[in-house]
Amino acid sequence: TINPVVTYFALGFLSFLTLREIYSLLDLREMDRSVLFVCYLCIPIQYFLAFKGYYTLFLIFIPVFMFIIIPFLLVLTGETKDIIRSMCILPTSLMLAVFGISHLALLINFPEMNSNGVSGKALLLFLIFITEANDIMQFVWGKAFGKHKILPRVSPNKTWEGFIGGVISTTIIGYFMGFLTPLNPWQLIFISSSIAVLGFMGDSIMSAVKRDFGVKDMSTAIPGHGGILDRVDSLSTTASPFFHLIYFIIIT
Repeated sequence: TINPVVTYFALGFLSFLTLREIYSLLDLREMDRSVLFVCYLCIPIQYFLAFKGYYTLFLIFIPVFMFIIIPFLLVLTGETKDIIRSMCILPTSLMLAVFGISHLALLINFPEMNSNGVSGKALLLFLIFITEANDIMQFVWGKAFGKHKILPRVSPNKTWEGFIGGVISTTIIGYFMGFLTPLNPWQLIFISSSIAVLGFMGDSIMSAVKRDFGVKDMSTAIPGHGGILDRVDSLSTTASPFFHLIYFIIIT
């Protein structure tokens, strides 16, 4: 087994690479760059909160405190031209690159996810496997049977056939991977189908972002496969809902 500290550092580094990838494409104002250090500083703080199991602080640090602090730091620069754009972009980048992905780390150490026969590591494996399986299944079904485009102006390759086939296939796969979870059959069907839909949403969101940037891939960090965020866009949107749905089902 891998030491949890190593996993935390690896996931934190993944968030760093993802955040840097986003910022490399953004047309930031010169004064925004002074605030980037605070954005990067959020990574070790967020993962420390996850490691210590400070659940409430983990949940509110970025979406509550940083959504106030970062805009105020931008105000302190004294430049109000296009400030609303920066106020939206910088906190949102933290949600995409740090907040969502950090829930993968929270699964490993969170007490309630690692007691009474529940294994956070097994849940983490389930989430990653099902999310990636969904990406593959939606691609395969879309290539084989796709005719009706679902988002023609955002991502022309996405079709209703690929989406529906992917959701059904992912739900079936999730059902048979249920041995990694404490869920009953109906809960497995609900969670697996939710992951499929949320994964599609994450991929669609990043397709829209890339279209706005005017790029095919976020970067060339992974030769032949695009950037880091191109590979984890689905995970960034499935991780946090998965954690909280599991928490609701098995804890409450």
